[in-house]
Amino acid sequence: MCSGIRKLDQDTTDLLTSSRSIECITTAVALILQNSVDSGAAEVEIVLDLANRAFTVIDDGCGMNRKDLVNFGQLHYSSKISNVTNLSNNLSTFGYRGRSVFDISNVAKVTTLSRTKNESNTWLRKPEGNIEKIDPALPWGTSVIVTDFFHNLPVRREALEKASSNRLCDKLRFLVFDVLVSHPETKITVRSDSLLKHGFALFESRDVHTSLSKSQKLSLCLFNVLGISTEDFSPKPVHARFQNYVVEGLVSTKLTTTKDIQLVYINGERCQNEIILKPIAKLFSDIRSQSRTKADLGGTRRGYYLFVLKASTPVSGYHGSGELSVRDWNQIKIVHSLIIKVVEAVFKTRTDLPHSLPSSCYNKRSHKETSLDESRLVHYVFESTDPRGLTTVGCSQQAIKKLRTTVNDCQIRHNTTACDVQNMWGLTPHARIPFENQSNPPAGSPVPDFAGLSTHREIALTKSSLRSYVPVSQIDLKFILLRSSKPALNSQPSLIMVDQHACDERIRLETMLNEFIGELLISPSAPSVNVQIEIASTFREFQSFDDYQHEFARWGIRYEAQNFTERQVLIKIITIPELLQRSSKHLLKDILIQHASDLRNFRKTRIGHIDAKNINLSVEEPFAWWKHAKSIPTILMDHIRSKACRSSIMFGQPLSAPECVLLIKMLSDCRDPFYCAHGRPSLVPLTTSDVDGYSQMAGAFNNKDYQIDN
Repeated sequence: MCSGIRKLDQDTTDLLTSSRSIECITTAVALILQNSVDSGAAEVEIVLDLANRAFTVIDDGCGMNRKDLVNFGQLHYSSKISNVTNLSNNLSTFGYRGRSVFDISNVAKVTTLSRTKNESNTWLRKPEGNIEKIDPALPWGTSVIVTDFFHNLPVRREALEKASSNRLCDKLRFLVFDVLVSHPETKITVRSDSLLKHGFALFESRDVHTSLSKSQKLSLCLFNVLGISTEDFSPKPVHARFQNYVVEGLVSTKLTTTKDIQLVYINGERCQNEIILKPIAKLFSDIRSQSRTKADLGGTRRGYYLFVLKASTPVSGYHGSGELSVRDWNQIKIVHSLIIKVVEAVFKTRTDLPHSLPSSCYNKRSHKETSLDESRLVHYVFESTDPRGLTTVGCSQQAIKKLRTTVNDCQIRHNTTACDVQNMWGLTPHARIPFENQSNPPAGSPVPDFAGLSTHREIALTKSSLRSYVPVSQIDLKFILLRSSKPALNSQPSLIMVDQHACDERIRLETMLNEFIGELLISPSAPSVNVQIEIASTFREFQSFDDYQHEFARWGIRYEAQNFTERQVLIKIITIPELLQRSSKHLLKDILIQHASDLRNFRKTRIGHIDAKNINLSVEEPFAWWKHAKSIPTILMDHIRSKACRSSIMFGQPLSAPECVLLIKMLSDCRDPFYCAHGRPSLVPLTTSDVDGYSQMAGAFNNKDYQIDN
């Protein structure tokens, strides 16, 4: 019921504001950790009690006296800055807003104990704000105890209680790593109440000495926190500088199954801006496409280069964080140019990407306010920093104008195909068909003129219309030429060329998928075989896929975890799918890690429950296997694709007329007849029945030329 507009009371406003800032318990842990690092702590210990929605952070920082402890957690009280001018002086601290502890205290109960080096007293601040002196005195530093998290937000509390502890711990790993990127020498130990029975920490960053290089420190932090070893990562240190801009970090030269560790930090903060990240992801994707072989990742189709890149730029004004905003697009272009340079140096290749952002990334207003000659910028960046830059990296204008081979001539979709007639024939306006002997063309020979051809005529081929085409003959033992058995419309092709290998590959793929998924109707899991295989994984890897143990069982993969240690978990695999009987340990481990990552990032869906009673297996209504194909693990799907490819008809194999007819009929019955198992087109339209009067020309195509005598 509407009762008029009124101002919310302060308590409600604070709660709503804090609930937006503190998204999760891991966010609160990270904020308290940042406070500890800002206080000069050399060692920080975090103890998680997720079952009770609580945690504790203990540090050996400068501590707080009684007066500071009174102000601790009050809104807009901070020890980092005193006024707005401090914001433009290259702040080296994480916090400065004076509200992180305040926001946490609005959604949880916060107890603080602290002591300075110069005092012998330890002070206790209770959740209600009372200050007490406690005996005996504790070591100097600060301990923050947070309990009853989200006690006043019932929906958030319920979601937290249902959340996977493994996923929360993995999220915390990355938040801790974000801190270590700027402070790699800080020793941070994270313990979990659920792991105390095993006698080891969840993870610990240690042995990062001041004598090590920056790249060595970063590599050690990756191993300590995220479990990425140099053997798996194969990191290459990178560094580039232009004036006050620096890009440095690590870039892997090996492909991995997940892209979780593709991290970019700008001025100490992890970048979340898609305008900055997308061109970088595209850069590595293109390099992967150029250099990756099928042998990588055991033949799987997906692979990623891992990288951790740190960029530092001049502070051009306060935007609320150290990260660049869209208004800093000149700085973004320079950062991208430096990243392109270091990536090209690592992979010994040139990229076809423009050495800048497309103008579409920015609105017109911001583009006018900060106009910049793109070619001069990139030329100046590389010419000024490295005399060999232009020969190593290449001129941006040449990169922008470089022609690429595209597949715009024929675009085939699930239920329609289209191609531009003029592009398909490779003709330009006023182009003429050449004679075999151009120097002496036959006298009086008609010369068709294509000047009047429409440049945007689109021809379409639907799945249903494919059934009206009949084979003419096999061409070059590779293709099957089809013609329309009915008068074709202007929008439909009269002739179609079918790739016999891709055609049979598609038929076999759909047959195999139908059988494979259909097996789930008969048994609670895919066909599997018993094995005894032991695989070593890091504790983080085990946590990443253990939440999906039931899902793996549906696909025939069952395992047991044994011998927990701080660095390693021994996985004993009991059953595997029949398709993977000859797979290596490395590939089996990749299946667990990659499929868990795909499920976590919604690239795959859970198989769910298939009830045979509700499915009609009749010929008229076949089993809808395609509804569950998205759930198949990527590596399993790759094996099915490869099996379909190896067993299908190859180029050079002769086919009789009845075999051609049968092959085309089976293709037209497929769910997706226009693509082979690997996504390449299985057929290409050749010509329409009438192209703006061309059929009336001398020498034009005629359907009667392709009729088969009975």
